[in-house]
Amino acid sequence: MHSMTRHQDMLPRQRRKPKKSRGLAVVVLRQLLGAAFVSATSFAAVVSGMGHLSMAYAATPAAASVSDLRPYAAGPGFALVRNAGKDAPVRIDMVRFDPLSKKILERRPTTLACERVHMARQSIFCLGTSQQGSTGTGLSYAVTDFKLETVFFGKMPMGMAVSRARVSPDATHAGSTVFIAGHAYGTASFATQALVIDLRQRKLSMPPLENWNIFHNNVQISSKDMNLWGVSFDPRNPDIFYVTAAIKERPYLARGSISARRIDLLRPGIECPSVSPDGSKLAFKKRRGRTGWAPAVLDLASDRETVFQESRSIDDQIEWLDNHTLVYELNTPRMMGVKTDLRQIDIRQPQNPARLWLENAASPAILR
Repeated sequence: MHSMTRHQDMLPRQRRKPKKSRGLAVVVLRQLLGAAFVSATSFAAVVSGMGHLSMAYAATPAAASVSDLRPYAAGPGFALVRNAGKDAPVRIDMVRFDPLSKKILERRPTTLACERVHMARQSIFCLGTSQQGSTGTGLSYAVTDFKLETVFFGKMPMGMAVSRARVSPDATHAGSTVFIAGHAYGTASFATQALVIDLRQRKLSMPPLENWNIFHNNVQISSKDMNLWGVSFDPRNPDIFYVTAAIKERPYLARGSISARRIDLLRPGIECPSVSPDGSKLAFKKRRGRTGWAPAVLDLASDRETVFQESRSIDDQIEWLDNHTLVYELNTPRMMGVKTDLRQIDIRQPQNPARLWLENAASPAILR
């Protein structure tokens, strides 16, 4: 068993007409995924032509199906996020942004529904879906393709809460982390299960990472009482990924080889690694006190760490907007709950504090 800790207001100047869904594709996808896709008439949120600090909601547009998203996915400045508005249903929104300024241009609901989302090339990996007609209990996952519109789904072998999801840059593999005990990384007792999924085989064909050969200083060690979480794939080598491996609650950065089914512990103090698009850096969360974390970056060539300013603790697997901009979710306590927003940091200006990128959003996934 693996342990793992769980873990704008500016009105649009001109209301845009909603795009019409492609009926047959929507019907087919809904039949395949059931409740993993939600009714297009259930939601009302569109944002257009606004800056990164503001968001506006307009009259109900049709939710975008996967086929509706295809034109956006052909160019830069496209993202998917989970809607994190108060009392909001589980839903994935599409976001268009200016690749240079990072300003939000449009936000629109989609028919995708899951707790964590990530994507690469044409593939979308949805972790934590619910499926109508499925038997048994447990967390489900779904994979769909912008180009071919093919969909497959399945159930995770274990899990009670979703934590992390990633797709490799070549879209051949996905990485998942779920809690099998507890539900947060800051809790005293927790357990996780991390998987690498071969998307070409359309099934869970590899054992959980705790069952791989694990080495520290070239000595094989037992995975008993070890936690593994937060898979991130190397864009320069499709066989390599990074992951957190914690021994007796001490987290290490580890590197894995898919072909060798081997994981090597590298250095302590790095949690939830996220490889930059060019493969030269790792973003991660740096422990700050007993239960807090700050955003940080490790330069892989120089082995230099940079820790960035943030007013509150972060508990997220950081995403990269580009090779020098980080984006991550931040929770802010409120009288009636917690507000979750996405924040951004330019790593070239470490003296500057983080700033808001997108309100009421979580699980950012940037298409490259």
